Amino acid sequence: MQNLMTPLQKKVNKNTKKIKQLENKINKKINKINQLKTKIPNKRGRTKKTDTKTIKIRKQIKKIEIEIKNEKFEKRKLKKEIKEYNKYKDKISLIFKSNKYKTAMKRFNNLISQINELPNINKDFLKNLEKKIDFTLNHTIDNNIPKTNNLIELIYRTTFPGRIKRIFRTLKGAKRQIKSNNIRWMEKQVLEFK
Repeated sequence: MQNLMTPLQKKVNKNTKKIKQLENKINKKINKINQLKTKIPNKRGRTKKTDTKTIKIRKQIKKIEIEIKNEKFEKRKLKKEIKEYNKYKDKISLIFKSNKYKTAMKRFNNLISQINELPNINKDFLKNLEKKIDFTLNHTIDNNIPKTNNLIELIYRTTFPGRIKRIFRTLKGAKRQIKSNNIRWMEKQVLEFK
């Protein structure tokens, strides 16, 4: 899931940033429209052709309203894209959360059958996952294999410095490193004591 989340989160953050920028632009343009409306005199009926100032202001307002409409459309499009990314991300995470191999494979095959409809990031992830799907779903067959490596990561976080965290990624490797650290510590204490 981390292989999917890293590029996906970048894309979602980028879209979220664009949405905020569009919202700011829309708000500024709405304020500008309100300012322009205060310049127009409150008269009923059509404006006279000789009143060029009012006609010019109304054209400006119309132009800004069209820009706002386009920006709102773009904002909706970006929100829809984020929603789609998250929808398929949740479907992919269900594969790994499955308790049975058969259920996991059924969910995976459903996604593979829809691969042309998926966003590019999800599509690329599924193509890479397809090569090693059996290996990644071993936790559904063997109960001794944990679903996540959170326990091992906790050991890295509390006991090892950053450079070592990147080297050891298995429980066996972590235990070996702890033992060697303890041996070194004991040798240091004994040698210093003499």
